[in-house]
Amino acid sequence: MHEQQDIQPTPMQPEPAVSFPDPRPTRQSSGGFPKWIFAVIGLVIILAAGGFFLYQSSTSTTENPTPSPFVSGLDTLPTPSETPVATPARSASPAPSATPSSTQRTGVSIEVQNGTGTTGDAAVAKSLIEKAGYTKVTTSNATSQNATSTTLEYSSDVPMSVVTEVAQSLSASFGTVSPTSGLTGKMSIRVITGPKSKTTASATPKASATPAPSGSPRASATPMASATPKASTTP
Repeated sequence: MHEQQDIQPTPMQPEPAVSFPDPRPTRQSSGGFPKWIFAVIGLVIILAAGGFFLYQSSTSTTENPTPSPFVSGLDTLPTPSETPVATPARSASPAPSATPSSTQRTGVSIEVQNGTGTTGDAAVAKSLIEKAGYTKVTTSNATSQNATSTTLEYSSDVPMSVVTEVAQSLSASFGTVSPTSGLTGKMSIRVITGPKSKTTASATPKASATPAPSGSPRASATPMASATPKASTTP
């Protein structure tokens, strides 16, 4: 008899496992760019796009302004004119007095020079100036004795009211006097006399004495009537 051999079952070989690739992205190695850099780049791009959009919107608004509404007929209405308001006239300020003060007169020193050689002309001019109220007046002879008109020269610190008054006081005997500035030295005013004015006032004639009336003649005595002769008796 055949010996019964034990038949042992052949173990089944396991089928090889089929592997699929992992769908998840492979992590980058530590040597790559970090993810936040890409996030920042994307944010910058978004902001740039938004700014460009806003710029285009503002440009289009400026180039195409909104037209103002127009109402027919308003352009024919008359423009109201402004009523002028009368401005009150300012009162004129009073002109300063042309008469110098006594202090100004006493502070002025005047020199009168005889410019013609005619004896007494400087004394006449001095007398006229002193009558105007000036006390510091001296006389002398000018270097030249050929003056054809009376001149008056004054320093810059002399008031014009004083200059005018002195010139007017001289005009009574020396005619028109034209003052000029530029005098230097100690004197305030220097006068050089010229010929006297020809138009001098004539002396007023004295009234003639009225003759006293002669005495009235006495009345002559009335002659007495002669006696009437008596009539003769009739024989």
